[in-house]
Amino acid sequence: MFTAWQAQFAKPAAAIAGSFGDLVQSIQQTTGSGTVTEPGGPVDGTWTVNRFVAFGTATASATLATNGGTSKSTGTGTVTDWHDPLLTGIGSDYWMEYTSTGGGTVVGGLSESTRYALSSSRTVGISNTSGSEERVFTILIYDAASGGSLMATINFTATAEVG
Repeated sequence: MFTAWQAQFAKPAAAIAGSFGDLVQSIQQTTGSGTVTEPGGPVDGTWTVNRFVAFGTATASATLATNGGTSKSTGTGTVTDWHDPLLTGIGSDYWMEYTSTGGGTVVGGLSESTRYALSSSRTVGISNTSGSEERVFTILIYDAASGGSLMATINFTATAEVG
């Protein structure tokens, strides 16, 4: 049985416990501990990069950055960020692999059907020295180095033309 004195402090103690729980959750979100998840995630997309040069070597490529952004080589076309929103260092949570069909010489130094951590920027595309070549890449973004879940699929068409 509560005394009047104990009853007086029971309600503030519950309020303090609630505030403490809020504080713990805030610390988990700030430090990345606990089970709090980040907002957003990898994004499906359709990209194109077209590069024409009068002579020499034409290169059409896209680079996936560690913050979730994407850039393209010189030329026309459109690429979108592979993660929304952009977050510094987000690439350490994701891996990519690709398959491709078509012509041109594949650039970027990556092997098909091999997973690469996006903790480093990764480039895929083609180069060409004569006529017009096109290659279609399917880029898959995963949440693990092997196994894991497929998070996004990006269809990327690269065209490199010399003429």
